[in-house]
Amino acid sequence: MQKNDRQSREKAQKDLKERILQLEAERDAALKRVCALEGELGVGDAQQSAWEILRFIDSMPQLAWAAGPEGNVDFCNRQHEEFEGLAKNPDGNWDWKTAVHPDDLEGTVAAWESALQSGTIYEIEHRLRRADGSFGWYLSRAVPVRDSQGRISRWYGTATDIDALKRAERALGAFFENVAAGMVEMDRDGRFLRANEKFCRISGYTWEELMQMTMAELTHPDDREEDLRKFNDFKRGITPTYETEKRYLRKDGQVAWIQVSAGMIIGDGGHLQRTAAVVRDITLQKEAEAALQEAESRLKLALDASGIGSWELDLVKNTVWRTLRHDQIFGYGSLLPEWSYGLFLKHVVAEDREEVDRKFQEALMGGDTWNFECRIRRADGAVRWIWAQGRTRRDKGKPSCMYGLVADVTERKTLEENLQKAQQAAEEGSRAKSEFLANMSHEIRTPMTVFMAALEHLLQIDRSPERRPFLEMADQAAQRLRALIDDILDFSRIEARRLDLQDEPFDLRACIRNSVAMMELKAREKNLGLEMDVSPEIPRLVSGDPDRLGQVLINLMGNAVKFTSEGEVKISVRLRGKDVEFAISDTGIGIPAEKKEELFQSFSQADSSFTRRFGGTGLGLAISKGLVELMGGRIGVRSRPGGGSVFFFDLPMKPVEGPIPSAERVEAAEASFSEAHILIADDEPMIREMVLRTLAQRGWQAEIAVTGREAVRKWEEGNFDVVFMDLQMPEMDGLEATRRIREMENRTGRKTCIVGLTAHARPEVRERCLEAGMDMVLTKPVRMNELYSAIEDCLNI
Repeated sequence: MQKNDRQSREKAQKDLKERILQLEAERDAALKRVCALEGELGVGDAQQSAWEILRFIDSMPQLAWAAGPEGNVDFCNRQHEEFEGLAKNPDGNWDWKTAVHPDDLEGTVAAWESALQSGTIYEIEHRLRRADGSFGWYLSRAVPVRDSQGRISRWYGTATDIDALKRAERALGAFFENVAAGMVEMDRDGRFLRANEKFCRISGYTWEELMQMTMAELTHPDDREEDLRKFNDFKRGITPTYETEKRYLRKDGQVAWIQVSAGMIIGDGGHLQRTAAVVRDITLQKEAEAALQEAESRLKLALDASGIGSWELDLVKNTVWRTLRHDQIFGYGSLLPEWSYGLFLKHVVAEDREEVDRKFQEALMGGDTWNFECRIRRADGAVRWIWAQGRTRRDKGKPSCMYGLVADVTERKTLEENLQKAQQAAEEGSRAKSEFLANMSHEIRTPMTVFMAALEHLLQIDRSPERRPFLEMADQAAQRLRALIDDILDFSRIEARRLDLQDEPFDLRACIRNSVAMMELKAREKNLGLEMDVSPEIPRLVSGDPDRLGQVLINLMGNAVKFTSEGEVKISVRLRGKDVEFAISDTGIGIPAEKKEELFQSFSQADSSFTRRFGGTGLGLAISKGLVELMGGRIGVRSRPGGGSVFFFDLPMKPVEGPIPSAERVEAAEASFSEAHILIADDEPMIREMVLRTLAQRGWQAEIAVTGREAVRKWEEGNFDVVFMDLQMPEMDGLEATRRIREMENRTGRKTCIVGLTAHARPEVRERCLEAGMDMVLTKPVRMNELYSAIEDCLNI
């Protein structure tokens, strides 16, 4: 569009100038006739003839005028009527100065005076006031007429309307200067005639400097010969336009890439007069293209180095471009002359071929992406795994091309298969380990229940000074053994990430107080201070697992008491942003720097020598670390030998609204206990005997069932308030027996409290018991006070 506008303006400009030249020719012919008459006649007769000629040109469209030797205008043709202010003075002369635009008057007077002094042609472009008050541009010209002595005797002149030409020049100039690209005009030899500001910025030269230069001087030496050849072909008409991309040398020495589009401006006779060109700076584009080529080259090198082949399938021409690595993956040493999608499918093993083709068709139909792994049979017959990915390019909604990558992934697939087998073996080993621990727990906890209950019974009835110390030592050893079993099972569940955490509202301050209270006796035995400092900003009611938090606190405080001989142990609780920070500090022996990294590892202790002073399994800190991390926190330690230690951990605890849970339990009236009717269902004789003796101490009588089937029958025949139900029994297990009892209760309306007894300490076992209908579950070994509490809770339901 810009090119068409420019051509229209140039044509209008050319037509207007030709009209001006025609009128000037008519004027010059009239003046020549006047001069001829002056030679043939006397001066007076010549003047008379001149007046007649000037009257004849009254019909001319220009303003025609005549003046005396000093420039006093004494004649104007009828066109003076078109001008406002062009009037006669009292002396009869025309006052032409009154019609000139005030801004052009000084220049007009100067040009006229110069012509008078030199006796040369007077010519100027200026604005004259028209009859309607507007100003228009005019070309005023005058020639002197001399007498026989060579003196100026007359001036004859015209004023031609060039307003349209001026408007065209202004429009062309505005376009020339304001166009976004560089614009230049050059003569036939490539010399600059005109350049806009944009081109000056591209080249780095000023307008004045460019006017002394040629296009060839700016062109880079390496491009100069080829560019000159193209420009000469353009001048001779061999090529209709001059289109090129080349390098320019800027004034500062930098190289700029430019794009040139030029056309001819034809002069009289149809010959090239000058050239108009549009110049665009494409340096950034060229740099981007070079960077892209460099990136593509590096990508190709990287793909070749990584063993990945690339390909492109032209869906219109049905041709395939690919790299050498692509064909090598399929077992060919060099690029095949031809490749096709059909040839590719022939390499895919028969079992995978249908799935691969289905994905290919889906990518063409609209899925766009083709991504798969399959097996291929190479040219040498070897079967390999490949990974391929393709992406569809569309033209007006229709697939036109697909391009992508292919790689041999046989080693990875083999590794994955080996890893999968190893994972399966590890999972089987983990299951075997869990089953072993569960079975060992069951086998250990069952006799321990009898053992611990027997010790409790003996401690209650035997007050002998000689035997009691041994009973107390045995009871403490039993408690340590139970704690050890619990630690081993907890560690196993944490390690397998199978430990379930509770998320319930609880009183955080009460949880901390209870944990401290459990350590007070041990602290007093060692004459240690035990302090608790809880910040007032700590929320009272939070959501989390109070049992596991208490387990961590007791572990850390127990270690602090164990490794401190004198001084104190202190627990501090502070708010750190949204987290709660717990810190347990002591004044004990401290920890060497080289041992800190091992503290939280399983079965690790700061002192593992045969001469170590303190016992323990080395599981406490590992369990604490696992629990803290499961609860979303982190744990650490600060310590130095002889300077005590600070174990700290933080937990995200969300405050909740609601009443504070009560820790008090309502005790049932003692009289109601004696009326309890109890059934004990357990296939282990020692457990049955232990429970019977424990109940007998409170005056309670109970019946026995050896199998689950017998427990169901006795419940149906009797009227029991409490049933202690073992899980593992012959004929029918405790879970099925519980479900049978609950089904019969639905029909009869009776309600019995069923307490599960199990040596399996896993949470999922407890969940299964509750789902079967049990009211509560006791984990073996069961202590006497736990049995009593369970019965009291049942009777209070």
